[in-house]
Amino acid sequence: MSEIVNRDPMYWSLFWFVMASWFVFAIAFLLRKRSEPSAKRVRNNRSIWGVLLMGVGMALVWWIRRPVGTAFVSNSLEASYILDFFACSLTVGSIWLILTAIRLLGKQWNVRAIVVEKHRLVTTGPYAFVRHPIYTGLFGLMVATGITNSTWYSMLLAFGFTFVGTLMRIRQEEKLLRETFGTEFEAYQNTVPAFLPWLR
Repeated sequence: MSEIVNRDPMYWSLFWFVMASWFVFAIAFLLRKRSEPSAKRVRNNRSIWGVLLMGVGMALVWWIRRPVGTAFVSNSLEASYILDFFACSLTVGSIWLILTAIRLLGKQWNVRAIVVEKHRLVTTGPYAFVRHPIYTGLFGLMVATGITNSTWYSMLLAFGFTFVGTLMRIRQEEKLLRETFGTEFEAYQNTVPAFLPWLR
């Protein structure tokens, strides 16, 4: 009986939906506008370490899996439906944040933290709510993937790696932005959260 209760009827639909969202992100990354090498003024190579830690966190929710087709929360079909709906909504919101932010950044978006010629401080669209909406979106996708595919303990590990990696990346990016835009960026930083609503 417990085996039946622990099954998640929406498992495969949600799994492929979340998987498709990662493919959308991958395509957006591969097709992104790239700045010319000569246009790059300042680069911070240490920011790549934050990206690597974020990658570890993302990998954990895929690598450490719970039994296929089972629910994230045992013995509660209602809780499974609520979490599935939450994961689906989180996926949609996260992809919207990422794609909108990529479009606004244009050639300014890069794997390494850089400042290019004619770099502008983007504060509109999702940037009016968080300073780093791409990282907010990736964090949301990580959580949605964990609910869909992973276990609670791998979710905790993934949360830790992704959170620390994101903070490292943000610190390096904002060091360049502060040097470039000065008080304009500091005013923006003081009024808009970093990548989570409660985090400055």
